[in-house]
Amino acid sequence: HLILCGRSTPNTAAQATIDDLRNRGVAVDVKPVDIASWAEVQRLFVDIDSLPVPLRGIVHAAGVLEDGSMLLQNAARIHATIAPKVFGAWNLHRATLSLPLDFALYLSAGATLLGMRGQGGYCAANAFLDEFAHARRALGHPAVSINLGAWEGAGMRAALSADQRTQMNDDGILGIAPEAGLAALQQALQANLPQVAILPMAWDRFFARTPQQRATSLLAEISATASHTAGDNANPAPAQKQTTARPPAFREQWQHANTGERSALIKTLVRQQIGKILRLPEARVLAPKQPLVESGFDSL
Repeated sequence: HLILCGRSTPNTAAQATIDDLRNRGVAVDVKPVDIASWAEVQRLFVDIDSLPVPLRGIVHAAGVLEDGSMLLQNAARIHATIAPKVFGAWNLHRATLSLPLDFALYLSAGATLLGMRGQGGYCAANAFLDEFAHARRALGHPAVSINLGAWEGAGMRAALSADQRTQMNDDGILGIAPEAGLAALQQALQANLPQVAILPMAWDRFFARTPQQRATSLLAEISATASHTAGDNANPAPAQKQTTARPPAFREQWQHANTGERSALIKTLVRQQIGKILRLPEARVLAPKQPLVESGFDSL
């Protein structure tokens, strides 16, 4: 018996899955609930208490993305990201304190462990879930927080553009194949640990993109293993300063342009180089008077 809660109604694909489960004999109730609202959670549990079967477990999978550099964030955007995860987890905790649950699964994010540009609020919300799972376990309640990567072909990764998915792969952050991911979730539930990460990674690419991560206490051992696997731990190559070459045709364009055209050429060149450094989608056009720090550009 499943009770699916969410603020939005199931889309076509989700409804097809629900229908399939029902056809196979699974009782599925869909409840329009804002899990961040204590009043709505209270009403939900009035309905749950009236069911002929007891509630045995919770999967808290709510999540909202409001990506942007900190200078572009505001209280409303941060709240939209924090509320479903933090308030939702707390409301479910309050509502189930007296219930003998078999499990409480909180879907956190791998971004909380690795860091992700533009996801300060999202990482903070998931970091709460990680610590909350430890706190619940200390109180004697079941809990496990899963630092989950992105599902391949579903969820938030599926909503990304092709450029964004390519960027994640280039960064060494791979997608989770559905069957492998479900098997890993089952193992995580059986591991009797408060926190587990399920993160398919190409560590060599990840550390090449973010060499500063090698020194973190969390990833130092993985870094050493990745370096050994790549064969570079015995004779580490000196770090090379990354540079971005000018387009080959630029000098020729410059020589044949008049004074007015040269200004436009310079603006285009600067935009292109900034876009490459920040790995922005080609379709995104930077406003000429927008401060670079608002796009995530800093002295590093």
